Amino acid sequence: MISAYPPGFRECAVMLIRGGEISIRQLARALPVSETTLRRWAAPAVGEGHGCRQASASGVGAEAEVLRLRREVQALRRERDATRVAVAKLAREVDRPT
Repeated sequence: MISAYPPGFRECAVMLIRGGEISIRQLARALPVSETTLRRWAAPAVGEGHGCRQASASGVGAEAEVLRLRREVQALRRERDATRVAVAKLAREVDRPT
């Protein structure tokens, strides 16, 4: 069977579904892919009808990695926000007439 989608397209869609960032229905509306197709793609990653991930040796490690990366992203966002505030304060001080 020849796929109508580029090689990384399916993988990216499944990653979004696995990450819980977007529902299958929302993703189907945003992409030119039916809900049925997205469910079929995600079936190995998501338990059918239960909405939960299937437990597997590699899945557990992947889930732990995802959690670690999410925590890291949160920490980096906090640092970015703190840097923005510091830069804004510094810019106000520099712009003040002496």
